[in-house]
This record gives sequence, C-alpha cells and structure tokens, in this order.
Amino acid sequence: KKWYEQLPEGKSTGKVQNETEDVILKRRLAQALHQHDGELYKKHTESRSRRSEMQWVHTVLSKGTLADKVAAHTLLIQDSPVHNLSSLDTLISMVSPKGKKECLMAMDGLRDLFLSDLLKPDAKLKPFSQRPLGEVHSVKDVGDSKKLLLWHFEDLLKNRYVTFLEAVEKVSFDQVDKMKLRAVACMYHLLAHNPEQEQRLLEHLVNKLGDRMHSVASRASHFLTQLTGQHPLIKPAVVAEVERLLYRPNISPKAQYYGLCFLSQLLLSDDEGDLARQLVRLYFGFFKKCAHAGEADSRTLRVLLTGVNRAFPYARSNDPDGTGAFL
Repeated sequence: KKWYEQLPEGKSTGKVQNETEDVILKRRLAQALHQHDGELYKKHTESRSRRSEMQWVHTVLSKGTLADKVAAHTLLIQDSPVHNLSSLDTLISMVSPKGKKECLMAMDGLRDLFLSDLLKPDAKLKPFSQRPLGEVHSVKDVGDSKKLLLWHFEDLLKNRYVTFLEAVEKVSFDQVDKMKLRAVACMYHLLAHNPEQEQRLLEHLVNKLGDRMHSVASRASHFLTQLTGQHPLIKPAVVAEVERLLYRPNISPKAQYYGLCFLSQLLLSDDEGDLARQLVRLYFGFFKKCAHAGEADSRTLRVLLTGVNRAFPYARSNDPDGTGAFL
C-alpha cells in the first residue's frame, strides 16, 4: 500500500490556518509521533527477518558505485517513504549542476519516485495547517495518531518536492545543453502526470521558450504542444502564461517569436470558440504593439498571420452574430 492509501481523509479546512497554539501543539505531537515511529521502523529492519537485506543496503550505501547508491536510496524510500526522508534528502542534494553525472541520475530517479510512489496521483499534497486538526483528540487513539503522523509526513513531503523543483530549475539554467534539456524534460513529465505544483512547473516550462539555446527553446515548445494535446483543459492556462511571456519587460524578440510560433500551432476544436477568440485578440493586440513601436518585422508578421488564419474559423463558431465583433 502506498503511504497516501493509508491516509484517513478528513475534511480539509480549505485554507491554511495561522500557526495558532493548537496548530503548534499538534505539529509538535506529530513530530514526536514521527520520531517514535521511526525508532520502531528501525527495530523492525534490524529484526532477523530483514537483517541480511538491510546489511546489503547499508554496504552498498557505504561502498557501492554511484548508480548502486542511488538504487539503494530508492529502495529504502520505496520500502517506507515515511521513515526514509533522509534518503530522499540525499537524492535531492545530488540534483546540482556541480556534479553532472550524479545530478542526471538523481534527477531522473527522483522524477520516477515522485510520480510512482510519493505524490498522490490525482490530488495535491496538503499542508499540515490545512488539515482538520480539531478532529484529533488523543494521540492514544490509534486512528488519531495515524492521522497526525501521515498529515505531518505529507507536509514534509510537500516541502521537499518544492526543494526538488528548485534544484531542477537551477539545472535548467546550466551552461551545458544536455543538462538543460534533461531538466526541461523532467519538468514536463512532472507537469503532465501530476497536479502538484502545476502552476510553478507551467510557468518555468513556458519561460524556457525564451532560452538562449535554440535546442532548449524548441524542446520546450514541443513539450507544451504535447501537454496541450494530453490535457486539452490546460490550454487556456498555457495561452495566458505565454501571453505573459510575450509582454514581459526586457523579453528578447527571439523569445517572443518562439512564443508566437507555439501559439500559432496550437490545435483547436469546434467547442473552443472562447479560446480561439482569446488567441485572435492576442495576435491583433501584439501586432498593434509591434507596429506602434516599429518592431513588426516580416518574420513576426508571418507567424501572426498564420495564427489568425488558424484560429479565426474556430473564433467564429458560437459567435452570436458571426461577424467576428469580438475583435
């Protein structure tokens, strides 16, 4: 059973509570429970039935190759994520541009771990203070103590996922193409397969359209196209994010061009009239801006015209008067 399948789902408060005396007290209780549970887990792993297995793992961690060490940490996390956060921390610390080989190995391993074992498949992780702590009355009650322990772990995991993403973002600014491309691919896979931190991941993936390396900007565009194909409902959010990129201060003309190219290739359907109208307004608005500033070169005009021609037929659908008055 995954850790989140053992989680008794109480009602969420819907908002993060301030660190009230009750929240602080429950957090301390949860920390104590986590520490105590960790000691019990350690005793279990030292028992006769698991001793040889754990001895092998610890031997690998101290004397094995880099690949073996990453595999051993992964095994420990899969065995019990709640009790092996130190292994998770170790892998996250490896995600740094300083050590290229271990960085790529750890980044790919963590991507798979988060998607297969750690993140909830269809829901975002909740902070501890957003949990209905009033439901917990006594840590002597098995159900209450389990709730508190797992809510605390969920909170710790949420923070560590953010730390991991920060590390991946740093790698995406490395000077080496291969490092950047792998980081961008990692962000895409996380965004495409899980809702956790989706806005942050989307913003960073869109920002890579402005990367100075052609291969990185092109790959970011490819991933965004794949993303909108897999998840059509995310299209408006992607368009809004690309529009923000286009009008960002000090944005390079090349980044604007890549952003427009991506938008002009966006596949639309008959029931996406609102989105098509949004795109047509964006194209005309950007043309006016460029014309006013004297920056409308032929390449930009071509991609704007392509975008309008592709979006206009869908923009007219469901338009009350059919005249395109939305312009």
